Amino acid sequence: MISRLFLGACLVCMVGDGQETLTYSVPVVLAGKIETRLFYGPPNYENDGISKEDLVYVLVLKNPVKVEGDAKSELNKDSFADVSVMQVDVRGWPKAKTFLKKNVVVTGVLSEAMIGHEHTKVIVRIDSIRLLNSR
Repeated sequence: MISRLFLGACLVCMVGDGQETLTYSVPVVLAGKIETRLFYGPPNYENDGISKEDLVYVLVLKNPVKVEGDAKSELNKDSFADVSVMQVDVRGWPKAKTFLKKNVVVTGVLSEAMIGHEHTKVIVRIDSIRLLNSR
């Protein structure tokens, strides 16, 4: 576990504007608050009176980050600046639910949104989560 945290910390660098730059597919450590957000789902993914509402868990970051894409990757090629909200991957919901409306530190892996149910540009798969001020 410590080596994964160390690896994640080593892959984060500071840039001129003070935002951390993160990369996809490697462990990262993020601080923020777990919240729910309402988005629109199928069939049209918009507020049209037909599309279903889709309530998802998100991590609202304490500090916005940049996510650097990999031009050689088909799945995670795009870069994004000022990322302040990340949807929690569906596999992370049971963990996130317990920490709703609480400040947390999560360890996880980032990926670029790929399907309609992924509503933020960057998704975080939570591997571990703890309250911000707990050890």
